[in-house]
Amino acid sequence: MTLTIEVFTAPGCGKCGKAKTRLKKVVEQMERDGVEWREVNILDELDYRNL
Repeated sequence: MTLTIEVFTAPGCGKCGKAKTRLKKVVEQMERDGVEWREVNILDELDYRNL
């Protein structure tokens, strides 16, 4: 089973950069192959939604 984490970001957002940095550290600490994450740029994917 794979755990997928999505991080919603916007260009130039300082809080988004901090969230990505923290997420990378958490995933590294978990040392699990079953964890993946994806960055969703809200400006590039305005119509995106995960049902």
